[in-house]
Amino acid sequence: MGPFQTEALHPRREDSREGTHAQDLGPQIGWTTVFLIEYLGPLLIHPFFYFNQELIYGSSAPHTYAQTWTLRLVMIHFIKRELETLFIHKFSNDTMPLRNLPKNCFHYWVLGGFLLAIPIYRPGFAGFLGSLPDDAVNFILGFFFYAQFSNFLTHKILSDLRPPGSRVRMIPMGYGFNYVSCPNYFFEILGWIAITIMSGSLATALFTVVGAVQMYLWAVKKHARYLREFGDKYPKNRKILIPGIL
Repeated sequence: MGPFQTEALHPRREDSREGTHAQDLGPQIGWTTVFLIEYLGPLLIHPFFYFNQELIYGSSAPHTYAQTWTLRLVMIHFIKRELETLFIHKFSNDTMPLRNLPKNCFHYWVLGGFLLAIPIYRPGFAGFLGSLPDDAVNFILGFFFYAQFSNFLTHKILSDLRPPGSRVRMIPMGYGFNYVSCPNYFFEILGWIAITIMSGSLATALFTVVGAVQMYLWAVKKHARYLREFGDKYPKNRKILIPGIL
């Protein structure tokens, strides 16, 4: 069966002689497909705005430093996410209701796509920091790639915790996990801080803050779940999201 499922049956217990009934959850879509569609939004929207200034804004100008670097870093980030979805991630649930797809895509297509692209790629946008010195650029790029690679490593650790075909939960250990329960979120936030600085855009700053708040809420739930599932076996010195702080 393909990624789009025709229906899903969810067991529901009822106190009757008829026993357990199945509840129709409607059309389903596979989580791999959901992630691929989510991340596709920025990959299409950012280049479209970057290369079509005349069509979108009615005028054009040479691309600025901030515009070019924003496009490059956003494309690198989301291509990485697409590749991780195909080759790294393992999902606890096979599918989700198809009706939830627009809600899931809103963050990436609307906030990460249009909210960033519309102000950043308008003719002449140079960002609030202007042209950064070469040493600053090199530092920010190094910081960005450090965050991206670290995020990849934590995703790989999480993926390797589960044997093929298994949904067994284990305590993640190693890179980043020795300090916080969700280092993948921590490094994701660092990556977007680098993009925010390079773009010099308040829209990017807003997207980063919104994403950081959401990831913090997810991290709190995951940390609580680890404590509930593993009890005294779970390392007591681990923070939730930020090493040594939170």
